[in-house]
Amino acid sequence: MFKTKFDYKKLNQEFATFCLIGDLDKVKSIFNEHEYNPSIFNSFLNIVNIVTSFNPNHKNSQALANACLMGKTNIVEYLLEQEKFKKNLTNSAIQVSLQIAISSGSLEIVKMLLPLNKKSLGLYIAVELGYKKACYLGHLDTVKYLTLDKDLNFNQLEQTYGSQSKAPFKYSGFLNAGAGGQLEVIKFLSESPEMQNQFNFNMLNNPGVKVKMEVNSLEVMNYFIFNLKLKRNDPLIQGMIINPKIAKDVDLLFQKQELFKDLNVDFENNIEEKTAKKRPKL
Repeated sequence: MFKTKFDYKKLNQEFATFCLIGDLDKVKSIFNEHEYNPSIFNSFLNIVNIVTSFNPNHKNSQALANACLMGKTNIVEYLLEQEKFKKNLTNSAIQVSLQIAISSGSLEIVKMLLPLNKKSLGLYIAVELGYKKACYLGHLDTVKYLTLDKDLNFNQLEQTYGSQSKAPFKYSGFLNAGAGGQLEVIKFLSESPEMQNQFNFNMLNNPGVKVKMEVNSLEVMNYFIFNLKLKRNDPLIQGMIINPKIAKDVDLLFQKQELFKDLNVDFENNIEEKTAKKRPKL
């Protein structure tokens, strides 16, 4: 009588899918049933540590990354509590999962994964890329947590790659927030008391930084022009690709800025003239 061959692939698919949808009872059940079977457990580790082609729409995707993508804190917490599982995680699996958690704004998961290998260069790159996407998507709490972490180098998080770089989200978090229309992130980075000694947007406003970033939000442009006082000819503005749908309104904002500037000068001169006329002769 022939033994039925165990279907590792099907079990892995089920395990990864239950992680994706956050079914903790099913994850526990599968894990507890097969934890002490070396071949099956190693198969689990394989599905957890596969990171080269992460695809959340594929049932063979990396299980831990699935949970991070969907913000399933309970799944990540349970998996990391299993010492046998945790000690066999590869650095790559941790890095990819952390980058996904940051990008998705899953702050509680970020807090769990970040301490696992904080000093690793690979992990730092994952944090940087995740941070820039979090800025683009407006995950303010996650952005705050990372920028205020004393063990992370904020200047490295905010660094801008060269114009020929093919890296995703190659521009700074600040510029990604601008491209994503995330005004609250921009405000936090540029004017919050916590960031006063760390961030200076003028480091981006120089001819040496070749920015090519599409901006779609009139609200963001209004903030750049009137709060950060960027001028039409400033390098940062010159390098932006303004969405044609808001281009006319942006032009009006610059006209308004110039008008206010002229009015302020005239107003001051008029005040001076009127004051002089009222001065009594000595």
